[in-house]
Amino acid sequence: MEIVVPLFLQIVKMFCLMFVGYILYKQKVFNDETVKQVGNFLLRYVIPSVLVTSFIREFNPVEFQLLGISFALSIVVIGIGIVFANLVFRGNKLIERFASIFTNSSFVGVPIIIAMFGQDAVFYLSAYIVIFIILVWTLGIYMMTGDKSEVSFKKVITNPNTLAVILGLVLYCTPIEMPTLIIDVFKSIGAMNTPLSMIVLGTYLAKDSIIKLFTNKRCYLVALARLIAIPLLTILFLKFIPNDYMQIKLIVLVANSVPCANTLAIFAQMYNQDYTTSAHIISFTTILSIITIPMIVVIAQMVW
Repeated sequence: MEIVVPLFLQIVKMFCLMFVGYILYKQKVFNDETVKQVGNFLLRYVIPSVLVTSFIREFNPVEFQLLGISFALSIVVIGIGIVFANLVFRGNKLIERFASIFTNSSFVGVPIIIAMFGQDAVFYLSAYIVIFIILVWTLGIYMMTGDKSEVSFKKVITNPNTLAVILGLVLYCTPIEMPTLIIDVFKSIGAMNTPLSMIVLGTYLAKDSIIKLFTNKRCYLVALARLIAIPLLTILFLKFIPNDYMQIKLIVLVANSVPCANTLAIFAQMYNQDYTTSAHIISFTTILSIITIPMIVVIAQMVW
């Protein structure tokens, strides 16, 4: 239970930073183009820097085995979300299905895991992020377009986060040593992850009326699935995994319990889907997560 307090404090801190983003957008210091550019900077440079630095450590066979376990568990828990979303949101409920499956494991998951377990724990979270990238650029694109020709495996391989994990694995598994100066640069860029991520999410809240978020019934249904049902099913599955792997279990659980991915709104805009509802769902689930994430972690520790 000792991790719940720092977890809650981190989430409160993150929401304070989101409020900064809200104010910046309302005061027109940030506009849509600014938000887009900051978001690209996060995805292309900041989060990859966090991932690379998490791999800069001495090779340890036990840690490498735990990373493999994290990969395996991530595949299963994301699979649980896919099955659940397709059973509950059938027919034309495309936005709801996508929102329920894909989580904001980078923008929200990374700072929460760092608060719970420290920077080194991102090493294990990277497994979930890679599975997310593979699926969002394949299954996610297919869901949005219904056209297999739109699926791009090249985008999976050339995604900065995928490349960061590949580079990280090379550094981790070989005697290659990166110069201290370069490591410090990566760490400095990575340190921007939490403030910039939350400021970007805060601008989403500012784009529309808060009242509209809380009067959109579709938001409630997705929040129930994304923040409650799927995490509870994840807890049930992970109960059968030995508690010797408790840290890995909690990392995978948190990654599968965070709000809907920003990718939902990006893809909705790209492929002429319901962008407004997508943005509402992202904002709504992000707001509610301040309560649901600590609650899920507490329930997990009680059940396991």
